Amino acid sequence: MDIARTPSALAARPRRVLPPALRREAASLLQAAVFHLVGGTVLLTLLILGYATKRALGLDLFPGLDMLPDAEIEDALAALVSRLGG
Repeated sequence: MDIARTPSALAARPRRVLPPALRREAASLLQAAVFHLVGGTVLLTLLILGYATKRALGLDLFPGLDMLPDAEIEDALAALVSRLGG
């Protein structure tokens, strides 16, 4: 140990910095995760909005043939809303 050398403060020590390539990869991974999270949320919102519009207007693609189980879908949406605190 060098006695003549004064100890340096922690703030004066060099910091370990990630290499630029690793930082770019981490940023790309974060951007992809955010894109998929936001995109999935927007897609789910549009599907719910389209279904609610269909139910409100009473539209049927094939009149007399119920293609979607409306009661089950409404129960699932109500459970989702209550689970999310709404």
